[in-house]
Amino acid sequence: MTDEESFREFVTIRWTALVRTAYLLTGDHGRAEDLAQTTLEKMHRHWRRIATMESPDAYARRVMTNLAISGSRRKRFREVSIVHRPPVPVAQPWPATNLERTPS
Repeated sequence: MTDEESFREFVTIRWTALVRTAYLLTGDHGRAEDLAQTTLEKMHRHWRRIATMESPDAYARRVMTNLAISGSRRKRFREVSIVHRPPVPVAQPWPATNLERTPS
């Protein structure tokens, strides 16, 4: 079996379990799939070495955990939700005036 075939077999067999693990790390199904794909992309580059390890699954979970931690560090400073913030009162730049004129 070639390295490519071996990797495809690993992905086919372990995809669901990897996405479940990624979901536990992210809490979102879409982000979990992205995390699993990124993990597999990184593993594919070094599959020849990883395939000879005792547990490629453990290696995959470690890569996934590291990616999730790195991703949360980057996003901590980028994403700011403003949906639940109360409106900020704005000071009027000029004093209130009576715009209504009384008839003469």
